[in-house]
Amino acid sequence: MGVAAAVNRFDTNFKLTNNKGRSIFIDGEQTLGLPETDVSPQVYAAWRINNKHGIGFTYFSANRVGSSFEIDRNLGGLNVTGNVEVSDKSKFYYLNYSYTFVENPGSRVRGIIGLYGLDLKLGLEAKGLIELDGETIASGRYSEDVRQLIPLPVIGIDYYFAATPKWEFGSRFALVAGKYEDTSALVIDAKLVARYKIATHVGLSLAANYFNGDIDIDEDNERKEIRYGYDGFSIGLDFNW
Repeated sequence: MGVAAAVNRFDTNFKLTNNKGRSIFIDGEQTLGLPETDVSPQVYAAWRINNKHGIGFTYFSANRVGSSFEIDRNLGGLNVTGNVEVSDKSKFYYLNYSYTFVENPGSRVRGIIGLYGLDLKLGLEAKGLIELDGETIASGRYSEDVRQLIPLPVIGIDYYFAATPKWEFGSRFALVAGKYEDTSALVIDAKLVARYKIATHVGLSLAANYFNGDIDIDEDNERKEIRYGYDGFSIGLDFNW
């Protein structure tokens, strides 16, 4: 098991289209000031049941809030003259089972199947002169939330090898694709990791991470198209027994 701090650069946008064809497009980082970089906690654990079988779990979260003041922006069917706040408090859960296909002294290749949980929490709140479909909103306030828990199947492969008694290197590539109720998604998740053995049961890990997801949510009165991606690195401590 282990704990890490992840420093990631995000690219987030979403498009909301109602059943009348009116669309609102939101680019969080480039248009509305959502912080592009975030430092987030990461927790992970793995149990190798025997030489062939193992299970693993990873948890990761984002906590970003951005504000834009005194703006005049057209977001498709929504025009805002005033202040906008946009937030991203999404969480990611990854539970997997692994099977070791090849194992040699100092290296192994494993196949992975499991479940990826995308707990999306994106929000927009605008205040000021608000025009929706060309009509002024009397209250001067407009808000929109994307809150969706999406469980999706994942399949992947990872490879590890020990370069020295102290150093171990590895890589993982996973693909998430599927549909759950009114939600469909295609997600690519990749990772490169280096581990250094500090003591018998303690190690230091440094990883490079890449994530890119296309998620479409079809509801009765609205279609949500979400593009969510990040890349960065993490540093953590591993504890082995």
